[in-house]
Parts: sequence; C-alpha cells; structure tokens
Amino acid sequence: MTQEINLNPVDRAQRILRVYRLAISAILLLSYVVSLNSSFFQILSPRLYLVTNLIWFGMVVFSSISRLISRQDHLAVNSINSLIDLIAVAILAYASGGINSGLFFLMLPEAAMAGMILPLRLSLLSASVASLSTLFVQSLLIFDGTSTAASFVPSGLLGLVLFATTIVFGTLGQSLLASQDRAEKNARAAAALRAMNDSIIARMETGVLVIEENFVRLANRAAKNLLCGRNGEDLPLVSENIGELGRLGDRHNDWANNQGAAFRTFTHPYSGINIQVQFTRLRTDESDQTLVFLEDARRLRQRAQQLKLDSLGHLSAGLAHEVRNPLSAISQANQLLQQSESLSDEDKTFMDVIDRHCIRMNEIIDVVNQLSRRIEPKIQSIELGPFVEELVGEINESRLTHAKMNVEIPDNCMIQFDPANLKQVLTNIIENGLRYSEAETGSALVDLSLGSHREDRGYFLDIKDKGPGISRDQVNDIFNPFFTTGSGGIGLGLYVAKELCEVNFAAIHYLYPDPNSDQGVFRVSFRVSEELSWE
Repeated sequence: MTQEINLNPVDRAQRILRVYRLAISAILLLSYVVSLNSSFFQILSPRLYLVTNLIWFGMVVFSSISRLISRQDHLAVNSINSLIDLIAVAILAYASGGINSGLFFLMLPEAAMAGMILPLRLSLLSASVASLSTLFVQSLLIFDGTSTAASFVPSGLLGLVLFATTIVFGTLGQSLLASQDRAEKNARAAAALRAMNDSIIARMETGVLVIEENFVRLANRAAKNLLCGRNGEDLPLVSENIGELGRLGDRHNDWANNQGAAFRTFTHPYSGINIQVQFTRLRTDESDQTLVFLEDARRLRQRAQQLKLDSLGHLSAGLAHEVRNPLSAISQANQLLQQSESLSDEDKTFMDVIDRHCIRMNEIIDVVNQLSRRIEPKIQSIELGPFVEELVGEINESRLTHAKMNVEIPDNCMIQFDPANLKQVLTNIIENGLRYSEAETGSALVDLSLGSHREDRGYFLDIKDKGPGISRDQVNDIFNPFFTTGSGGIGLGLYVAKELCEVNFAAIHYLYPDPNSDQGVFRVSFRVSEELSWE
C-alpha cells in the first residue's frame, strides 16, 4: 500500500475527522451495549438512541471503506458526512435529555474540522445546522416537559461557540494552506534553480570540484576529464582524498598553507595538459567546504594567442616590407658580383656566406609572416588514421630515400582540428624525427601511436624517433622561437607547431616515458569533446 506523505492541513484534518467519526460512533455504541443498562446514560428514548447509533456507525464504516477504495476526497461527500454527523449527534442528544447530556459538545470537533476541510459557505452552513439542531432539540424537550426554557441560554451559547469555532478554524486552515502553497512554490522554484545550476555546471568546460574535510564530495565531468586517471586508468574523484590526487593535491596543500595564492597551475603528468587551478573557501554554519575550479590553460592561451597574432600581423607586414626590400637588393648585388670573372676563391666563399644568410633571413620572414597572418582555424572532425597514412605517403614521396614510419592508429578515431594546421604540425615533427634518427642510426625511422586519456576526454598522438633525444635541461626551451639544437635550422618549427596546436584547442609536449633516459616522445593532445555532463 502506498504511504501518504507530505499531507497538507486539509488532508490531515480529513484524516483526523475520519478517525474521530469512527471512534466516537463506536465508543457510544459499545458503551451502551456493554452497560446493558440504559439508566447509566440517563437515556430517555433507548430504542431511538440505539437505532440512531447503529445507523450512524454503519454509515461511518461505509464511508471509511469507500474512502479507502477510492482514495479520493470529494467536497460533496465531505459536506454530506458533516451534516449526517451533526444530525446524528443531535438525535442522540435528544434521546439522552438534550443539553444536559453533554452530547451536544461532540459537535465542536465536527465544526472545527468542517471549518478546515470545507469552503467557508459550506462550513458556516454546517455551523448553522448544528446551532439550529440544538435549539430544535431543546424546543422538543420543553414541549415534552423534560426540560425548561432556561435551557435555551446554554443552547444559544453553544451555537455561538460553534460559529466561532468554525470561523476560527476555517481561517486557520486557509492560512495554513496558503503558507504550504507558498512553501511548495518556493520548493519547486528552488528545485528548478538547483536543476538549472546543476545543468549549467555539468556543461561547463571548466572543471568544478567541491572538497570537504579533504575529500572530494562533488565533481563534474569536465573535472574528471582534466584529471584523467593515473597511467591511463580512470579516477573516480568523488570520495577521493585530495592529498592523493598527485599534483592537484600538492597545490591544495600549498594553498591551504598560504591563503593568498588562490590561482595555481600544474602540468598533468600523463596528458601533459597545463591546468590552472583556483581555490575558494566556502564557509557555512554547517560545513567548511572548498570550491575548486580547473581550467584547461590551452583555452586561455588560445584566446591570448589570437590577440597576439592580430598584433603580430601588423608587425610582420611592416617587417616584410622594411626588411625584404634591402635584403633583395643585397641578394641581387651579391648575385651580380658572383658573375664577375676576377673574383678570388676567398671572395666567392664570402659571397656564398652572404647568399646563404639572405636565404635564411627570407625563410624567417616567411615563417613569421605566415604565422602572424593566419586566419581563424577551420576546425572540423578528422578521421586521424587515414589522414596520417596519407601524410606519411606524401612525406616519403618528397624524400630521396625511403623512410620507415610505423603507424598504429585504430579505425574510426575522430579528432577536432584544422586539416591544414594539423598537416603542418605533424609534418614538422615527423621530418625532424626522421632527420635526427637518420643522423643517429643511419636509418630514418619514426613511430606514430595513438593513445586515449578517456573515451570522452579525447586522444593523443605520440611521435617517437630513434634520435639522441632532448636533454632535460633544454626541454623547457624547445618551443621557444629561434631555439634549435641542430645546425641549419631557424628554430621556428616547434614554435609554429605549438602555436598552431593552441589555436586549435590542442597541446604539444615533449615527455619522458623512461625517467632515467633523455629519449622522449612528442605528444600532441587533441581538443576536448564538447559533450559534458554532471555527476
């Protein structure tokens, strides 16, 4: 049987009235039957009393059973039941001697409940019936000679009390209903607002954690995506101790010891994503919680990158005009001098140096100009496997010697990137790897393998060569402009690759799988999925 909960005042009054009607009719009937002596009640008309009580009890039982079956309260049924109860009490009072029997006072709870469960007009009608019944009964008893005219005074006072009781409890019932209605509306509004807040937080690309007593109590999907599992395994986050969450736990401890430094950053050891963390204290009377915001720093850098490229565009346009013109004149004059037949070998060597550096300056201007004038990327879904296979074929076609490139990318691996930008990023890294592998081992060899942070987090592509690797002292500088570890390069390839990744909401890092070796891999982590939810 379904249990009724959260009853309003009217429902409670109806339940109390049903119990009261059944209890009073049963008690009056049982007391009369058990006593076996009508003089115990001073009943003037025992037969009338017994018949009325039996009929009333039967009607109450029938009404209660009907209510249990239908489980609905009807206004008409409640009104009729109230009138039946008042009339039955009046007849019982008449059979027992009127006002002196005290049975008329059983009308007071009926009047109170009628005021609670019936509209004002119907409840006043019930009070009128009850008051007129008392006066009518007393009139009959006076005509019978069993009562005196003095009994009209208490009967009239009882009528006034019945009206007052009905009005007071009716007003109280309406007030309680209005209060409960307001409370329910407020509760619905609060629930709707809470659901809306949960939906907004769930779809935020900013990770949100709630920490209480050093344990994670709440975490949205974005937070789980950013803090993907150790060594690729999923991390449940909720109920985890913040101190066991690696670098995030270290930042939390640092913040707890120094309240002023609310913004902190760290690089995830597995995905290589740079994460900005903000801690905020939430103190309430019931708990002391910490709100943690996790922001993918790539998004912040992407916005800053767009501004930087806009400014650099104006600079590069002026640079191309102001530098290329005199550079062209120098190169042209150098070519004319090289045609002279009176040049010595030493002069030719110097002219070769001039020509080589003119070409180098032109390459630098081309790269900077290309990067600074880059329009907003046209990000689209790309199936990575076929894309990389086609790119590997193009690279081999452009080489004099065949290179071996092992590609381990499963089918249906979809990423988000601008195809032209992705081609430039991968070409740069792959060709660098082939060059260093060939110089180190004599054979051009590069391995490309796909990994996944989480299914809903996105993929990363590891590019590993057989070269000597990058020393740990230099790894923080390899993405800086004009930094190079070899000869002949201009030091802008990795810088351009990093810039292109950031404008495509991706990231590129150099990681060391073996902590005891400088042999590392370039890892390109692709953009986060837009499908997020709250847990």
